[in-house]
Amino acid sequence: MKQKIAGILLAGGQSSRMGRDKAMLDIGGKPVIQRVADTLLQCTPDVCLAVANEGDYRFLNLPVAADEYPGYGPLAGIYAGMKHIKAEWYLVAACDMPFSSVDLMRNMLEIAIDMHGDGIGIPLSQAVVPTYQDRMHPLYAVYHRTAMPALKNALEHKQLKVMNWVEQHNLGEIPLEGQLPDSQDEFLESCDITPWCLYNMNDPEAYEQARRMHILKEMPGN
Repeated sequence: MKQKIAGILLAGGQSSRMGRDKAMLDIGGKPVIQRVADTLLQCTPDVCLAVANEGDYRFLNLPVAADEYPGYGPLAGIYAGMKHIKAEWYLVAACDMPFSSVDLMRNMLEIAIDMHGDGIGIPLSQAVVPTYQDRMHPLYAVYHRTAMPALKNALEHKQLKVMNWVEQHNLGEIPLEGQLPDSQDEFLESCDITPWCLYNMNDPEAYEQARRMHILKEMPGN
C-alpha cells in the first residue's frame, strides 16, 4: 500500500531575536526558506507553506495553509498544514535551517513507514524525530496523520509546547550521530547528512556562523 506523503514548511515566528525576517536571510545566494523548500520538494511534490507573519513568500510558488490559530506558534503551523493537505505522513521543516538534509528526511520517512507495516491503524511510531547531542529537533521531523487529534486538542487548550504534544504519541528517535556517513564510505560525496543539518538560526550570531559554515563547505576539498 503506497502511503501519501506531504511536506509542511513552517514560516512562523516574529524573528524577534534576529531583528529581521530570518526566512529571507541569504545563504549562498539563496534565501534560507528556499533552501528548506527545495529539501522538502525533493522528498514529495505536495508541499504547503504555513505562514504566521507578514513575509511575502510568493516566489516559492507553494500553496499557503490557512492559520486557524494565529499567534499559537509552530503547533498551529503544523495543524494548518495537516488540514490543508490530506496525507498519511507529514514531513515538517522549519524555515531557518540552512543545511537541511534530503537524506535525513528520507531516512526518517523510511523508518516511519517501515514501522507502519500495512499502513492500517496507528503506526508503531506516530512521530520520528531526530536528535543530536541528546537534543530533540521536533521541527524537522516526520508525523503521522493520527497525531492530528491531539494537536487540535493542544491548540484548543493553549498547550503550545511542541515537545509536550510530541511526547503524547508513539515516538521514534533517530540520533543524527548514527546517520552520519563514515569517512570511508564510497557514497560519502553523495550524502548530504552532516553535523550541521539540524542547525537553525535564531539570532545574528547564529546567522553569521551559518554563513561562515557555508563558505567552508563550498571550498575545494570540502
